[in-house]
Amino acid sequence: GFGLKGEGDQVRLFDSSGLLVDEVEYNYVSPWPTAPNGTELTLELIHPSRDNALGVNWAAANGNGTPGAKNSVYDDK
Repeated sequence: GFGLKGEGDQVRLFDSSGLLVDEVEYNYVSPWPTAPNGTELTLELIHPSRDNALGVNWAAANGNGTPGAKNSVYDDK
């Protein structure tokens, strides 16, 4: 199956023209949310206006994520 490395990886999003729209490089150490070694962790951005480059703006999802819906960890504060 598809997955990203737990010790850090990078995700890049491109539009249909091939232009970079957004990117995030995460890590598996604080302040990034972590899970016990060997377990899966789904991350969600707390709010779309927050800087996705900062680990403090991410949280472990309640379940396996929420494609097409508001993130389960959404915080509008």
